[in-house]
Amino acid sequence: MISSSVPSIQLEDRRPLRSALDRGLSYALDRQQFGRPIGTFQALRHRMADLATEIECTRELVYSVARQADDNPTKLLPREASMAKLKAARTATWVTERTIQILGGAGYTREVPVERWHRDAKIHDIFEGTEQIHSVRAATLRAAGIYFR
Repeated sequence: MISSSVPSIQLEDRRPLRSALDRGLSYALDRQQFGRPIGTFQALRHRMADLATEIECTRELVYSVARQADDNPTKLLPREASMAKLKAARTATWVTERTIQILGGAGYTREVPVERWHRDAKIHDIFEGTEQIHSVRAATLRAAGIYFR
């Protein structure tokens, strides 16, 4: 038992993250600057790699918590659930913000879905408890020597 619906909520977040990454990559390959696609510039390639890495790390953490819950349905996982929620919410905001930067001014308009995905990502800071609540929850359980492994 996970003690909340945190992983299921965070799995819903993954689709916009992947879509944001795909939108940013597509734009970077199409947008020309100085006679070549901006996606060929090293700084932007590093940013895209960072986005993909964060999405994958978040996915693995959320799936790990879900697997633990499946393996032992009676075991409470409050620390792990809080950590997964915290990481997923932060990643959603971070990825969509970086994608908006890649898209430039167009990324901030309502004509491009990344702007909406960013607004949607911010709501996950509130669902199932704020970022601060989950930080305190994870830290308190760890400081008390409570480990659910």
